[in-house]
Amino acid sequence: MNPGWLTKTEGDLLRKYSCDVDINRVLEIGNLYGKSTEYIIDGLMDAFDKDFSLYCIDPWIYKDDRYGHPGELFWKRFYKLGVDENITHFKAMTREVASFIMERQYDFCFVDGDHESLPTLFDVLLCSTVTDTILVHDYESKTHLEVNKAVDAFLSLSGWKKIETGGTIVVLHGELTLPKAVYGNKKVPV
Repeated sequence: MNPGWLTKTEGDLLRKYSCDVDINRVLEIGNLYGKSTEYIIDGLMDAFDKDFSLYCIDPWIYKDDRYGHPGELFWKRFYKLGVDENITHFKAMTREVASFIMERQYDFCFVDGDHESLPTLFDVLLCSTVTDTILVHDYESKTHLEVNKAVDAFLSLSGWKKIETGGTIVVLHGELTLPKAVYGNKKVPV
């Protein structure tokens, strides 16, 4: 298992949602060393073998000298599993690839990126335009109170609901915030 800050309970919740999808396309915002990615891929492989697409976004700015560069460890792991071609990774901040993200719909989005309130709110709002299910890591975490503020603000304004929790992952569900007509080949300004 890759290094990272995800409990088994949280990983099991990610795996559960990955197994129970229809479109076989998932967006992960913030993957660092790929620990959460492993759980998502494990579920997708159970459901679809290797017929899935996973879109990941992480600028890979953080580095822990114990493990080396996160990008190297990430790709090495998924190359060994033979699923590297199923992954599209953007070494970027979410706002830099938002128009690409909005060109398609996803079964669910997992948000574990920047833990400040405004970037987290941006990530959740963006995801609400492309899926009806968002999993957010570090909600109700004692060390990431800004995530709570962002999620609570989103919930109070959007009509979305909390439907499940596992560890510090909260599962949100609601209606897409943009009509489906904006998807497809059209670029949506951000």
